[in-house]
Amino acid sequence: MRVCGIPSNRYSFLCGDVFEAARNLTGVFDTVFCFGFFYHTLRHAELLMLINRFQASVLIVDTKVIPSSIAEASFHLLREPANDEGNGSVLSGAVTDEAIVGVPTLGAVITLLDYFGYGVEVVDWTNYLGDDLTDLADYAKGERTTIIGHR
Repeated sequence: MRVCGIPSNRYSFLCGDVFEAARNLTGVFDTVFCFGFFYHTLRHAELLMLINRFQASVLIVDTKVIPSSIAEASFHLLREPANDEGNGSVLSGAVTDEAIVGVPTLGAVITLLDYFGYGVEVVDWTNYLGDDLTDLADYAKGERTTIIGHR
């Protein structure tokens, strides 16, 4: 933020469980960024309910997705090692040290954002980078996407 010249009184960073932290936040936010988290949980609707409280006019979600047709709105349950800090966490009562997560299809993300009142724009990275998506192979293969929700 400092490199971009944004004054320190215009932002803050919180570290902790997103569901607990979001419940304790108050106020209205212009933009909410949800980068690389949406596919590390089973609590997608709860997350969007919490975000909805902030009345953000823009919500940007960048997430891993299961490649599918845009109309398919589903989640694929996967296990991931919970000992990796960037992954999900073990649910209470689990008999394993793995997290169980729901990786959405693009259609699922669009359906949820629409449900919470966001018009949806799926970012086509070729508009910005041309046809060479070598460094964004997961986006080119449909395994990751960026979606901008507008109100």
